Amino acid sequence: NVCTKFQSVRLDRGRMKVFLLVLFACLGAASAQFNRFSQFDSAVNRGLKIRGVDVSAPPAKGIQELYFEQVLDHFNGQNNATWKQRYFVNDQFWDGKGPVLLMIGGEGPISSAYVQEHFITYNYAQQYNALLVALEHRFYGESQPLDASKTENLAYLSSEQALADLAWFREQYGASVGAADKKWIAFGGSYPGCLSGWLRQKYPSSFYGSFAASAPVDAKLDFFEYFEVVERSIGEKCAADFQGASEKLWEMAQTADGRSQIKVRPK
Repeated sequence: NVCTKFQSVRLDRGRMKVFLLVLFACLGAASAQFNRFSQFDSAVNRGLKIRGVDVSAPPAKGIQELYFEQVLDHFNGQNNATWKQRYFVNDQFWDGKGPVLLMIGGEGPISSAYVQEHFITYNYAQQYNALLVALEHRFYGESQPLDASKTENLAYLSSEQALADLAWFREQYGASVGAADKKWIAFGGSYPGCLSGWLRQKYPSSFYGSFAASAPVDAKLDFFEYFEVVERSIGEKCAADFQGASEKLWEMAQTADGRSQIKVRPK
């Protein structure tokens, strides 16, 4: 399959160009099915579903689903645009003195399950009288800063912006609920695990600690596991088309005549 195909080959610059060309074409063809990133699911949500958790269920009693006025571009002082970022709160154990346990959303929508008994944070909240909060990642779920179908808007989709979202949320939301001076600890698994570790590293004065589970923080040139995720996301048919097109393009790219036949569709 497409994953095995790439597992045995290190991608040189030429092969990477071909791969990206095919990937973008495949994603473009799938855009009719997936109009925005809110349609994709995260590794955390897939794990919850395997355990029989209904991630689409409405919030249980006592859990709040709220929206935060978030900054669009944290690194451009001339851009004053804001948007609504979704978050969930469970304060049933918080005594106003305990820490804040922040669950970080990743490449998919979050739900009230993120602040319930399905995670170790729930046990910690009981033990330490903590406030449970989960913040959704920009461009996923209901947290849509801009129209994700427009390529230029994806300039605002980055881990740097996501980290700044978390830091700004901690400052503003913390002040609004009397938790600005409390210890904040970030939690995440997989990609959110990376964010959790980086968050503590980049904003050490804002976050007392972080918990990073299964976080692939080390750079890996031949990261074939990524293609396994891509294959599952785009489906078997698209993966098969992707593999066939990739092999054909790579074959054509080996000769001048073949390269002359490769056309990039204009915008």
